[in-house]
Amino acid sequence: MSSVKQYIPRSSSYASSQSDINILMLGETGVGKSTFINAFANYIIYDTLNEAIKSEMQVLIPSTFHITDSHTEEIKKILIGTPSDDEKCEEIDCDHILAYVNQYEHLNSICILLKPNHERLTINFRFCFKEILTHLHINAKDNLVFIFTNGRGTFYRLGFTTPVIRTLIKELNNTWKIEISFNKDNTYIFDNGAFRFLATYKNGIKFSTEEITNFSKSLEISVKEFTRLIERILKYELHAVRDSLSINAAQQLIRKST
Repeated sequence: MSSVKQYIPRSSSYASSQSDINILMLGETGVGKSTFINAFANYIIYDTLNEAIKSEMQVLIPSTFHITDSHTEEIKKILIGTPSDDEKCEEIDCDHILAYVNQYEHLNSICILLKPNHERLTINFRFCFKEILTHLHINAKDNLVFIFTNGRGTFYRLGFTTPVIRTLIKELNNTWKIEISFNKDNTYIFDNGAFRFLATYKNGIKFSTEEITNFSKSLEISVKEFTRLIERILKYELHAVRDSLSINAAQQLIRKST
């Protein structure tokens, strides 16, 4: 499988080959983007939790979380790498996202990360979702997928977020005539608790047999969803970023002339 690249802002254009898989991930703060990307790296390598336990855990993005040891009731801080202050951004910076997207020749997919049971989306996320889709070429909508994290809490089914997303899609269609698909083919439900389990387990926290069985099932389901996601992404036509650049340039000219 071709390498999955983590986006890093660059001072010059990145000439990616067509075999590279370039994925833009967008989601609210707290939805679990870093955990998903770290789990993503492990889904590529391990099919079962037992394999992952016996091997080295894959970590792409430093992160941290707290957990209570059920035996000692002590709250422990689990560090996965060392997070920097730069990673604690409270809002989505649309301009920054568009700036580094423009440094790549193509996108394979745009992944919208959400929790399955949220009754509302933040104003910032709604704004940025609309801004990015209206700044990219209209063909980008065909490469859009919806990824739901924390799926175990809703039995790996969509919850309250479904009508919220349908309303947002309807607004885009009414305002910008952008028709976005939202169906089983482009929606994926994960639970990345297995990655947090691995990080915790490898830090010496003990778990019951029942807990390990639950996390094992979680990993199995997520690996299957990951396979389905990648198969879908590889079928997409590459979204040429130069098309988006042309649209942005035209929009800037229109603004200057008004």
